[in-house]
Amino acid sequence: MRSIKQQRSRTAGSARAVVKALPLVLAIVFGAFLTMPCAAEDYYKMGCEAYEKNDFRQAKRCFEYVKNQQPKYWPARYQLANTFMKLGAKEDALAEYQACLEQMPDFKTAQYCKAAIAGLSKENASRQMRESLSARRDSEAKSRHEAVIEDQKQRFEANVQELRSKREQIMSEAKKQADVILSDAQKQIKDLEENGNYWVRDQTGKHLGVPYRVRNQILSEARERADRIMHDAEVRAQGIKIPEAPDWEALKESVPAARRRGYPQQGR
Repeated sequence: MRSIKQQRSRTAGSARAVVKALPLVLAIVFGAFLTMPCAAEDYYKMGCEAYEKNDFRQAKRCFEYVKNQQPKYWPARYQLANTFMKLGAKEDALAEYQACLEQMPDFKTAQYCKAAIAGLSKENASRQMRESLSARRDSEAKSRHEAVIEDQKQRFEANVQELRSKREQIMSEAKKQADVILSDAQKQIKDLEENGNYWVRDQTGKHLGVPYRVRNQILSEARERADRIMHDAEVRAQGIKIPEAPDWEALKESVPAARRRGYPQQGR
């Protein structure tokens, strides 16, 4: 009998301990609600309802309101993190999971936050690695593209210089021919003066040599031939077209399509 009484006494004591501890448990679980203003509590409920309806933008507005009113209310921070995940704002979600964890949520929520933070951190590291690799590839592609453009520029300038040299050569040779014609005309006049039968004298009896009419005719014909040669040379020189230089700096900055493929386009 005494054993039965002792067992009943211990059971009653345990029941009384549970009853006494129940308010403390409820205070831990629902303590945030007990201290949260009614307006914030209403917004939290509306946020949860909007989340269940997949209205994540409305849920975000509600949870952010609660966050601004009660920054340490971890359920709102947790739900806000979940909402950011649904909206694809993973950076914001990571920040909210971390903020929630700092407020010491319940065990299950804390475990979920830790798992989410680990996953997002790993994803961020992977993304940063991909972005770094992509940036390096872009930089290498741009360097190769610029090298191609620089090579094209040098070949273009060499070609332009060659074309200009051809022009100058045509005009130089024409000038030599014209000078020879004019020089030959002067020699012809001098030869006539020395060996011709022209003995023209002025009123004073001074010897004038070749008459002006003959002299002018010889020079006029020579100048006409020389001018014709120079004109023809100029036409031929102008026929050699000098291409206009493109904007090399703009071409270097363009990197069209080449950057997306990871290598520069080769110019023809």
